[in-house]
Amino acid sequence: MFKAIFCELFIAFSYFNAGPDVQRPQNYMLALLIIIWIIPANAADIQNPRERNGIYNYKALLAALTLVEIPWQIVSYTAVYLCIYWTVSYPNTTSIAGYIYFMFLLLSLFATSFCHLMAAVFPNPTLAGYANLLFWVALTVFSGTLVPHSAMNSFYRSWIFWVDPLRYFLGDTVLNVLYGVVAHCKKSDLTIFDSPQNATCSEYAASFLSANPGYLTNPDAISDCAYCRYSVGDDYAATLDYYYGDRWRDWAVLLG
Repeated sequence: MFKAIFCELFIAFSYFNAGPDVQRPQNYMLALLIIIWIIPANAADIQNPRERNGIYNYKALLAALTLVEIPWQIVSYTAVYLCIYWTVSYPNTTSIAGYIYFMFLLLSLFATSFCHLMAAVFPNPTLAGYANLLFWVALTVFSGTLVPHSAMNSFYRSWIFWVDPLRYFLGDTVLNVLYGVVAHCKKSDLTIFDSPQNATCSEYAASFLSANPGYLTNPDAISDCAYCRYSVGDDYAATLDYYYGDRWRDWAVLLG
């Protein structure tokens, strides 16, 4: 518990009170991505000697561990949620805050099951620990946050993105905390370009803006047109292939 609270407070204060600029959507996403690394390694050393002696069948052991750990995991992840949610300044909307908390509880159940799976499959704690880390890294990489879905090669893009459980946790949490969040570009974040003679910035960029997110800060100007790549957090979530309309589908998949 101490490790979880200390790590999460450290991470949360690294993104403390994320500002309203265009970096905020990415900060929101990165905070959630790093937070899930509290998933602990598991202990196969209990099961291995007892199974050989016929004392404790592995199915009974895993069932007992799961039932005992579920209340503890709920307490632990509740503490994690309280440490990070308002520290990072995620939305104060009750529906969003409650939904994210519910997703954290689902993550706690998945974490318990995942760690016990590693303990059951591998013959000793050392291999289970290495496998736990390896598979967790793979799940994180292919969740669409570190490598966007569109940037994956065709082999991985067609299937692994969709079968990755963390894709549904991160997708659901990221798109909810970003929903409707206004992004303001600082001067250094703007893309500056000039429109053709006698054309305003909005006239020149109309076709581009109709097919891409973002907005012009000076649509009526005829020179030094300033383009901000995101209008709201949803625009950033869409680059990761996360969409607000899919939130209940993602929730159901993670629950399953």
